[in-house]
Amino acid sequence: MDKWESGRLLLRHYTPADAESYFTMWRENAEHLREFIPDAVARLGSVAEMVKHIAWMDAGRAAGRLFIFGGWSKDGGYVGEVYMGTRSPDFSEFELGYFLVRDAVGQGFATEAAECLVQVAFQELKVARLWARIAADNAASIAVAMRCGFQLVARHAGGKVKKDGSVVDLLVYSLTPPTASGQRPYR
Repeated sequence: MDKWESGRLLLRHYTPADAESYFTMWRENAEHLREFIPDAVARLGSVAEMVKHIAWMDAGRAAGRLFIFGGWSKDGGYVGEVYMGTRSPDFSEFELGYFLVRDAVGQGFATEAAECLVQVAFQELKVARLWARIAADNAASIAVAMRCGFQLVARHAGGKVKKDGSVVDLLVYSLTPPTASGQRPYR
């Protein structure tokens, strides 16, 4: 499971050769990323640190617990990433997430990348359930999850503290593989 292509995207693992451009993307999008992964943004302050980060991602993939893919449009432009991290000790459930660079927002790339990873999760990895945890004020991410078939299963009042100190509800979405009849047993 090294790379996949969808209609407009190439999804693949990062390599050490990507460290400089990946670092540049992090710096250009640091303010947005800080909302979701503040420790990583603070830690990854150089290309050398990014090389170590890519090695850490490789180790997670080798262990079967973390799958992070960079997304490039078919014309070669970097659009963002999609990832899955394990949520269960038996690796049967994963959390799905996605991130786009500013220039790629609103073009359907997040949905396309997420749909691709959903297929990988269920068809190749035989994952039993995917989760998505999304701040209630993140309408774009909610729309991506809904387009991919996720169903809202919980709402945690005040469950997300934003970087500006405000508090919003945290929404929890779930997706299971389709049954033989094509239906999804959501709960």
